[in-house]
Amino acid sequence: LLSRVELEDPFMEAPYALAASSELGLTFVLHHGEDDAEIVALRSLREGLEVAWRQSAPEAAHFIQDIHGRRALLLSVDEGRLRVDTLETPLPAPHTPLSFANDRALPWTGPSFFECLLRERPGLADAAQAACSLPAVARGARIEDLRRAHDPDAEALLLLAQTLSRAGEQDRAEGIVEQAYQRHSSHPRIVLHRAEAAAREEDWGAVLTHLDGFDGQALGEERAHNVPKLRGLALFHIGRFDEALASFRKAMEEGGDPTRLIDWINLIDALTDERPLEEWEKPAPLVRRLVAAIRRADACLARGDIEGAHAVLDVWPVWQAEEAQSLGRLSHVVLERAPTDPVGCFHAGLVLACFLEQQGQLRESLTGNLPLGKWAWSDARLAELEERARAWMEAGANAGGPNRRQ
Repeated sequence: LLSRVELEDPFMEAPYALAASSELGLTFVLHHGEDDAEIVALRSLREGLEVAWRQSAPEAAHFIQDIHGRRALLLSVDEGRLRVDTLETPLPAPHTPLSFANDRALPWTGPSFFECLLRERPGLADAAQAACSLPAVARGARIEDLRRAHDPDAEALLLLAQTLSRAGEQDRAEGIVEQAYQRHSSHPRIVLHRAEAAAREEDWGAVLTHLDGFDGQALGEERAHNVPKLRGLALFHIGRFDEALASFRKAMEEGGDPTRLIDWINLIDALTDERPLEEWEKPAPLVRRLVAAIRRADACLARGDIEGAHAVLDVWPVWQAEEAQSLGRLSHVVLERAPTDPVGCFHAGLVLACFLEQQGQLRESLTGNLPLGKWAWSDARLAELEERARAWMEAGANAGGPNRRQ
């Protein structure tokens, strides 16, 4: 027996979740530990507190209870479905471990994933920003002075151009980059910068051309991982998955951020796994569960099974990911179902609203659209689906309800 129970929580800003059951004489605590989340059931005795039981928290766990605190239940997700458990005893298996439940990671695809940060040069950024605040004539002269002063330093020129670009001096920035390309064409940082510029334009063939024969160690040990990472991204987008996988693993070996690289590795593993979906290991990372849902849904749609596609898409991983390819398919399915009953219309409206919001966010960021290679729905198809979704929502609003029909 204990006079107090101490629970470590590295996420101190997040409150503990509490529930009580006077019928059971138990108080329940949902808290975060070092690597997991846990539910602890506590019994209050005259001598102190007794831990009745404790176990890892399931996916998306939430306590619910009556207003008088007589009974407490646990609302969670299991295999993508809503689940309700009493808390009289530890929860029965199976339950998805929280290590996968909190996995919201989709592969990063934009510049923040593949661009190598430029090394700072003391005072250069401040000097460039100060130059941009000068009147036009003086501004041009000062920027030219800065360019000449740093002309021998390839990376300093790139940093100068970056600062000018962020300050709105796009033409001058592009001119300095072009001069850096010409003056330092074989410099390792220039070679990588050219490849990064091609990646921003999604010219994956050009990325591979720039990186052909280029050894990332020329950038220094701490930045060498940027080359296989960018090469892996280009290889993935042209469908050379096995080579992309090898490149991403090499990037990890050379010090790349494993939390971002593992998402690409998980995605490639899912896209290249030829085993029947029923044989895939469970539980699995979010990206793998999404690929499984999309593949099952595509198989259903190919044979005209709208209800089957709805069943495999209307699951927790799809809602959790807020991702274009899976939400787009779910939106297509609810539009094809064309519900007329209030519950069906409400559900359809919720799906379509989430899809429309996601599409709006996607236009502002390169994240949120799972790269599926040949299995991906095109931007044009998603845009056409967005128009249909918007029309459905507007028709419902004009009818005075969630797509209410006369």
